[in-house]
Amino acid sequence: MLALGVAELAEQLADAGALGADLGVRGATAAQPEHHQPEQRNLPAGLSKPAQRALAAAGYTTLDRLAEVSEADLSQLHGVGPKAIEQLRQALAAVGLSPSAKS
Repeated sequence: MLALGVAELAEQLADAGALGADLGVRGATAAQPEHHQPEQRNLPAGLSKPAQRALAAAGYTTLDRLAEVSEADLSQLHGVGPKAIEQLRQALAAVGLSPSAKS
């Protein structure tokens, strides 16, 4: 019975996607209002999971936010080692930012 429920759900999702495509809606999602927000510059994709968790727990979820803290402070976070620091330094430099000089 569970397999039948899953199959029905999959069929309904496929139908919803087809309906969205017919209506010209990508991914069958509701239209989102346009807000002209500053670009969210996310952390690098290759960052280790422990480093991602440590940064998120400390509130550093974007590169802009990360530029407010020093490398010395970042290295104090459990899960953020030398490799993560280098990845973050490169990601910041790629968007014209750098870690804070103050500790």
